[in-house]
Amino acid sequence: MLQRNLNKVALAGNDFIYSYARLLEQIDYYSLKPVGKSGQKVLIFSENLPEWIFTLYASWQDKVTVIPVDHMSGADELANIISDSDELE
Repeated sequence: MLQRNLNKVALAGNDFIYSYARLLEQIDYYSLKPVGKSGQKVLIFSENLPEWIFTLYASWQDKVTVIPVDHMSGADELANIISDSDELE
């Protein structure tokens, strides 16, 4: 079913539009970056950008656990998130 819809809009914002085909290309590209190894946890600390989505899906593709963090989080909140994520093991 996805193959029929590759040209449809998958992700759009004020200054970008990604079709499903382009989104899958970007996920594959980001998957080639050394984000983490299978079974590891990765923290994504970023504002809302297309690259956030690419990294999320690429990490899942590589069987990496993702811990998303709002870029507006303060140091104390970030420390708590990291501490809580250590307890997931």
